[in-house]
Amino acid sequence: SSRFLKASAAQPCHCLWSLMASHGVSRVSNIKVLPPKKTGNFEQDTAKEVEHDMLKQIVDDLTLESKHVVPVYHFLQKRKRAMETCLSVVGDAPCFEELSSLARVDDDFKATWLTRNSDLSAQDVVAMLKEDSQSVHYLLQFALQCPIKVKLPLQVKAKEVMKRWWDARYEQCGQRLAGFKAMGGVLEDSSLEFHKIGSYQLQFEEGKEGYLKTVSHHNGDVAEVPSAAKISRAYRLVDNFDDAHLILYPLPPVKLSFFFSEGGGKQKTWSLGCPYLRWQAQGP
Repeated sequence: SSRFLKASAAQPCHCLWSLMASHGVSRVSNIKVLPPKKTGNFEQDTAKEVEHDMLKQIVDDLTLESKHVVPVYHFLQKRKRAMETCLSVVGDAPCFEELSSLARVDDDFKATWLTRNSDLSAQDVVAMLKEDSQSVHYLLQFALQCPIKVKLPLQVKAKEVMKRWWDARYEQCGQRLAGFKAMGGVLEDSSLEFHKIGSYQLQFEEGKEGYLKTVSHHNGDVAEVPSAAKISRAYRLVDNFDDAHLILYPLPPVKLSFFFSEGGGKQKTWSLGCPYLRWQAQGP
């Protein structure tokens, strides 16, 4: 973080220990990185465990010998100078006051960009927000194929840089909002038609107990899901963009992209090659 980088310039050793202490590192002869507390949320706990493992490895490596602290100090100084250079280039350009993820971008900025890159009017966007405050986020995820909570680099704090990045990403993903309203993406009550804005559409077998039968991608590809997968309607679809996955705690998440083989063709059949499906077929 910027606070850490600034502090490291004056007191590298002290700052290193302060950083580790803030992450639960005990300054004793046998250094121990305390594990994160469980929240009960599978995604959050998994992310914290990964960060914990990374921090533990870093601490182990940096504290093997005291001479390791100096190179780290010089590296942090280099990062600090790069950050200061970035801020000096931005200068007086319009910037976001607070920015950490796509979700924290100003609503006016998001609405303006959406109306400029789709057939939606400003009135449409306002009506959608009244119906569902998250509707703009769903559209951005579909257009940019990025999770709405993705962490943003400091460089996009400048609004012009953010706009150019979104434009480039939108072009790369195929301008998915062009003609969105005309294709029926907005219903009469101003709610969104999720089959229009999501990358995937799921089709289950008939009946409440029916399992997932096929997965259709917005580009026309269809994947047949083996019955051995036993994916029921109880699974929750998370972030319906190209990297979407299904979740049913405590089972491991299922990426929908796994169901599409590399062979090509419009009708694709997926085998039990996925470790998850083998796990399901054999039982826990």
